[in-house]
Amino acid sequence: MTGNKNLIVLSGGGKTVSLCQEHGTSLIQYKLRHADREYPLYHVQQFFSIFLDLFHKLKITKSSYQSELEDSVKFLKAEFHEETLKRAQAIAEKLRGSRIVLLSTADWYVTLLKQTTMFFNEIAMVPTHRNLLHEFSHTEVAAYSDPANKQAIVTFCDSHADDYTRSKVQTLEGLFGGKEVPQNRNIEFVNIDIDQDNFFKKFFFTHFFTIYVAYYLGQYSDVEGRDLISIATKNPWWSQRSIELFPKCIDIPSVLES
Repeated sequence: MTGNKNLIVLSGGGKTVSLCQEHGTSLIQYKLRHADREYPLYHVQQFFSIFLDLFHKLKITKSSYQSELEDSVKFLKAEFHEETLKRAQAIAEKLRGSRIVLLSTADWYVTLLKQTTMFFNEIAMVPTHRNLLHEFSHTEVAAYSDPANKQAIVTFCDSHADDYTRSKVQTLEGLFGGKEVPQNRNIEFVNIDIDQDNFFKKFFFTHFFTIYVAYYLGQYSDVEGRDLISIATKNPWWSQRSIELFPKCIDIPSVLES
């Protein structure tokens, strides 16, 4: 960390906090009062709200966007009804048994697709990766010429997208969406419209909608986990055994404690 005087680190906990304290680096640590021990990534939206409040207090932004967030909560409660869940389940049914690629423009690639990819990989345990919509071109589409195993392409199209982007989505749907083409028998094409009124409603609705898609996919998958995340990250906090031994240890720690 080098004790840089011009650096402020934002962290939810773990080794980063210990390093900051050791090296004398300025630190702002955020915590949740009631974190989900089994899958804390469900709380990313809450972290986002925390950052909005923090940036306002640091005078980085002019507003904390509290009214917009409260309006979004009302919107979500009204929009997530039985028909919405049926839509999510229908998409999961189409994606069932597929390897999935998620495509969007740059403005949603990190804010939306990164966590959606994690949902599909970690909740549903379905091999999923993301790519920028406009980079998914001749190099990538060649692999979909006549796949032997089931593949799925999921595009996310913003209602404010330009004509060039809309044309790209239409081209992909024209190439791979028609089952009358024999080579498309193992390809599923799905488009999810991001057509809500403003950024907050788009962001939160699509996040929660994809959680439901991942949930239904997970029911279809019925795969037993192997603690691969814990092993790959060398962090025992993620393992099922640690969850059972330390159920109240909700913040990602440097050392596991009861």
